[in-house]
Amino acid sequence: MKELGKRWNRELEIHKKTIAHLGKEASKKEKLPENILTAAIKQGESLSLHYADYKCQKCSSPEVTLHHLVFRNTKDYMDFGRYVASRHYWNNIIVLCPTHHAEIEGNGKGIIPKMGTISSDKIKNIKRFFVDKDDRDK
Repeated sequence: MKELGKRWNRELEIHKKTIAHLGKEASKKEKLPENILTAAIKQGESLSLHYADYKCQKCSSPEVTLHHLVFRNTKDYMDFGRYVASRHYWNNIIVLCPTHHAEIEGNGKGIIPKMGTISSDKIKNIKRFFVDKDDRDK
C-alpha cells in the first residue's frame, strides 16, 4: 500500500466517523444536516484527489474531474442512509481526466465540459493541506 502521509491517515479516520454519522442521520430522515453533508463531500474529494496524486487514474493527465462509482440512480434501490454514506465515501470517488470521465459515463462524445474539472487553485490548497507540519518544518 502506498504511503500517503500522517495527515491523510488522520483525515481518513475523521472521514470515516463523518460518513458513519451521516449514514445514521440519513437513516432517520430524508433531510440531512447540511454541515455534515458538506464536510463528508469535501473530505471524500480531498482524500480521493490526494490518493490519486492529483492525476487521472487511467492516463495520469493533470486535468481532472471526479466520478462517483455509486450513481445517484441507485438511491431508489437501497436504504437512504446506506446510499448517502456509500456515495460520499472517499473510495467511491475516482479521479479521471475529462476524456476518461466521458468514456466511463458512456455519453459517446468523449468530453465532459471544462467547468467540471477541478481548478488548479483547489488542487494547490488540497496539496498544501496534506503536507504534514513536520514535513513543512524540514
